[in-house]
Amino acid sequence: MSRKSEGTNSQALSCDSEGISSRSLHIREQWTGKLDFLFSSLGYAVGLGNVWRFPYLAYSNGGGAFFIPYFTMVIFVGTPIFVMETIIGQFSSCGPTTCWDFCPFFKGCGFAMVTVSFLTCVYYNMIIAWAFYYVYASLESPVPWYTCGKWSTKYCVDRVHILSQEECHNSSGIALSNGICQTRLHNDSLVLWNRTLAKQSGIALTFPAKEYFERRVLGYGLGNDITNIGPMRIELILSLTVAWVIVIVCLAKGIRVSGKIVYLTATSPYLMLIILFLRGIRLPGAGKGIQYYILPNMSALSSAKFVLVETVITGIIDMKPRLREQKWITVVTICGIMFFLGLPLTCNGGLDVMELMDTYSSGWNVICIALCECTALHLYGLCRFIKDLEAMIGQQFCLYNHCTRVCRFWWISCWGIITPSLLLFVFLFSAVNQTRIEKFPAWVDYIGWGMLSSATFWILVIGAYVIVTAQGTIQQRIYSAFVPTIWWGPALYENRITVAGYVEGFTVDPEALTIISMKNEVENKETRSTLY
Repeated sequence: MSRKSEGTNSQALSCDSEGISSRSLHIREQWTGKLDFLFSSLGYAVGLGNVWRFPYLAYSNGGGAFFIPYFTMVIFVGTPIFVMETIIGQFSSCGPTTCWDFCPFFKGCGFAMVTVSFLTCVYYNMIIAWAFYYVYASLESPVPWYTCGKWSTKYCVDRVHILSQEECHNSSGIALSNGICQTRLHNDSLVLWNRTLAKQSGIALTFPAKEYFERRVLGYGLGNDITNIGPMRIELILSLTVAWVIVIVCLAKGIRVSGKIVYLTATSPYLMLIILFLRGIRLPGAGKGIQYYILPNMSALSSAKFVLVETVITGIIDMKPRLREQKWITVVTICGIMFFLGLPLTCNGGLDVMELMDTYSSGWNVICIALCECTALHLYGLCRFIKDLEAMIGQQFCLYNHCTRVCRFWWISCWGIITPSLLLFVFLFSAVNQTRIEKFPAWVDYIGWGMLSSATFWILVIGAYVIVTAQGTIQQRIYSAFVPTIWWGPALYENRITVAGYVEGFTVDPEALTIISMKNEVENKETRSTLY
């Protein structure tokens, strides 16, 4: 890229005195070691969704068949996007709202990331609050969800025995037309001879664990829904408070503290998954469950914590670097806002609110952001992006030195063709097959679509703002919105010298250049005023 192009783009940016001083006076926090960054990345890769969401998605989408699209997306979409975002952040030493100097038009992607992370944090921490509630409740012996209690319905049963009609008669029982086998051999449980008939007769059998969660913990099913969420539950408010206090304590001191805490939080999900696996394979029916995961149902293919909070905090602090001096106040304020926005989730109808947020807050937004990232990278230049990576970690960035060309070809192919193509396919497929949540009234859809369009809103509005506020003709304004600014590059001077070795016209000291241009502008104004 020539000096002329970068110089033209620098004129398109408005630089005030605070913006200039912020880059020199406010030093960004650094990782204390490579392990801090490694464990932070591992902690984000495996977290709440792997335990809470993944088993359900796999089971409801064909079992083993689910792993075909899953691993396809992980290899060709998830990993390339993760690596891309990591390189951009590490190379520029910037957060999501300030790292877009390489293509200013897409700066709205950073605000979209913060918005999606903000919405996700609100309801994700509510799930953590449930876990704290269960930790406290499990101190009782036996645990309260072991048997049906005062909170249960008439269909709550401790155990269910399934007999055939012949077995029902052989046990001196009566096979009723509603599917129930009336027998005295199992006084402590309900006996069915036909589960289908029982379901058709309105006998919706539930177990204590399910009813304890829905009726005792959440208060769900007590006549409240999203149109009337009911009163808040004090136990959940306290649990949510504990969850947010822990987040504040871990993040307020910055990555020097959270980088150490993540050693525990990053490894505990793996340990928990191992424990759940070992426990699961010893339960009755484990063989059938494993078989369902291994043997795919191909017909299903035809149907359609800390890191998130830190994303929000980093995005805001990067826009106002002076907030780093009062990080405690900033963290408490942001987490406090999320806490109060999460209070509706503690109501009896909070589960419906969570379903609304979970359905609309991410999904399309994430796909839209990823597509814009790939587009911005195309405009920036894939080969230059690879050189930026090599400038950080060396040319031999593959596991084996002789595979460097293969690795370079792999990443360029993914970022250039494979990843955006798959993202576009998923986006269009989801748009065609999008359905509303039937149990919600129509007005709720407008709230959902508001969350769903948040990413597009930020990207388009801020992109238009960048063009409108630029200087020059309309062609120059549009051009300057899609080329790197003089501020793009590493934060440290010695690293910028390295980049200047392979980028023609790269500005090594943008602050000095900006100060000179501002002085010249002031002198020109004084000269014009003197002449007139």
